[in-house]
Amino acid sequence: MKRLIAILLIVAVAVIPLTGMAEREWYHVQELREMTKDGWRQTYETKWRTVQVDVDIEVPDVEAFPIVKVVRMQPIAAEKLEGLDVFTNKNGNVYATLGALPEPTHNRAAFKSILDFGADVPDVLPENNDMTYEEALAVIGKVVSNICDRSIDDLFINSIRVLSRYYKYKVVEGDKVWTDPVSDRGYYQIAGQQMFHGIPIEYCGSYSTDGKYPTTGYAVMGIADSDNWGFNFAFLEEADIPYEDVPILSFEKAKAAYEELIHMGLVREVLEARLCYTSYIDPKDRDIFYLLPVWYARCVYAKKADMEF
Repeated sequence: MKRLIAILLIVAVAVIPLTGMAEREWYHVQELREMTKDGWRQTYETKWRTVQVDVDIEVPDVEAFPIVKVVRMQPIAAEKLEGLDVFTNKNGNVYATLGALPEPTHNRAAFKSILDFGADVPDVLPENNDMTYEEALAVIGKVVSNICDRSIDDLFINSIRVLSRYYKYKVVEGDKVWTDPVSDRGYYQIAGQQMFHGIPIEYCGSYSTDGKYPTTGYAVMGIADSDNWGFNFAFLEEADIPYEDVPILSFEKAKAAYEELIHMGLVREVLEARLCYTSYIDPKDRDIFYLLPVWYARCVYAKKADMEF
C-alpha cells in the first residue's frame, strides 16, 4: 500500500490594511462576496507538475467584519455538569461524558470504516445504529445550550464522521485483515469551530508567543444516542470590539502567497478557500486573543518539491 506522505497545510494571509497602501486594494466584506462568486479556478504549470485549482471561495454573508477581542470561557458551573463524568473543567476547556460510547472489548481492534463527510450531511447511518444525523445534531444543540449557554447556530460544523463498530483484526503481510466486531454499534463524531458575528474561526497557529500558541473556539462530540455521548468544548467569550468593521485585502492580492507555494512545488492541491477569522495572541497579555480576518486555504502540501505520492 502506497504511503500518503502529504500533510494538510493551512495558509492564512493577514488582511488588515497598512497606512499608505493603494486605494481599492481593500474592500468591504459584501464587495468581496461579489468579487469571489466565481471561485478560484486556475491551472498552474510548475517545474514539477501541473496543479489544477477548482474551488469555491466562501465569504460570510454578513454586513460587517469586526475585529473582536476574546478570552477563554470561564469554568462551567458544577450544577450544569451534574450527572456527567467530568474529566476537565478549567482553562477554557470542558471535557465530560454521559453514559458511554462504544468501546472495543479486545486489545487489537479498530474502526473498520471511518466515513468522513467534511461539512456535508452524511447519507449513511453508523453501523448497527438507527440514530439519524439530525437527531445527533439535536443532541449537540441541547448540550451546547444547557451546559455552555450557547447556540448551535454559533458553530460552524466542518467535520462529520460516521464510524463503524470496532472490529478485531490481524495483520497479514502488512495489511489488516478484519475478523469479528467487538463493540455493539458505531456512532457519530462531529466537530465544529466557533463563530463570532456569523464568521467562523480557523486555526492557523504557525507561530507562538513565548511558547504559547493561539487558540480557537471549538466543539467535538461523539454521539451514540441521546443517553450516550461525550464532548470536549473549548469556547471563547467576547470581551470587546475594538473595530466595528474593517476593510479587507482582495483575494486576488492575497492568493499570491499561495501561488508562490504552488510554484515552489509544495502545494499540490487546494481543498478549500474561505474568508474567516483566526486568533492572534495579545503580545502584552497571553490570555487575551484578537480575532482578525484572514484568507484561509486548506491544501495538500509536500515538504519537498520532488516528493511524489
